[in-house]
Amino acid sequence: MASNRFRQTLVFVLTISLLPLVTAQQPFVLTDGTAVRLRLNRNLSSADARVGDPVDFEVLEDVILNGVLVLQRGSTALATVTEAKQKGRMGKAGKLDVNIDHARSLIGEKVTLRAVKENQGGSSTGKMTGAMVATSIIFFPAAPLFLFMKGKDVTIPKGTEITAYVHGDARLDEARFRAHPLNVSAGGAAPAASAPAVPVAAPVQAVQAAPVPAAVSTASAAPARAGMTNGDVVELKKAGFSEDLIVSKIRSTQCAFRLDTSDMLDLKKAGLSDKVIAAMMEKLK
Repeated sequence: MASNRFRQTLVFVLTISLLPLVTAQQPFVLTDGTAVRLRLNRNLSSADARVGDPVDFEVLEDVILNGVLVLQRGSTALATVTEAKQKGRMGKAGKLDVNIDHARSLIGEKVTLRAVKENQGGSSTGKMTGAMVATSIIFFPAAPLFLFMKGKDVTIPKGTEITAYVHGDARLDEARFRAHPLNVSAGGAAPAASAPAVPVAAPVQAVQAAPVPAAVSTASAAPARAGMTNGDVVELKKAGFSEDLIVSKIRSTQCAFRLDTSDMLDLKKAGLSDKVIAAMMEKLK
């Protein structure tokens, strides 16, 4: 008796402990027949439509599964023109059939759609023209004029809204959807622990350049002189110094004279004697 009670208790405990695991492993499925509101993005007419033309729709409402966004409002759904006939004579109206194909999920996967709520089997697509427009009633005039009359093209204006439905259970990868930024931001910011810690830098203090000694500063600011120049010699002459003193200065000083023919002519015009010019030439040897 005690053994049976122990077994029952053990089974109960195991059932309770495994229940969260079983629940967590339940499939993430967008079930068959889930409604998806769509809006036509362009004018569509049997007058110029061709079989095989793609037709784009806009998803009007978010589709949420277990609190997770799977189809985003503003995303694109696609359809295809499967039959298109222009209007004809004898009052024959145009014809236009459009099959819904799929929408793109939040992570880019195809979600197959159909145009009717109940799944009738067969093709995964459904004709949508009847859901978008009603066929116009055409009244034939008296014969024989009706032979020259034309019917009307089927025209579906841009902005027409319809409801499509998910075709078949769509099994989705829940982890990928939950990891999408839109779902992460909706459910709260990601844990900061996943990001590497960034060390906080010590307060930055203003670094002032060391003061430069006045002598060094002055030397670096003033251009270095190569030596005594032609102009310096002329200035000494203008100041009234004698030839002997000017020659002595030339001989004892580093010089950077220019003594081309034109330079010598300029020195002579400035009043310098041949003795002074000769001393300058000696310095350049």
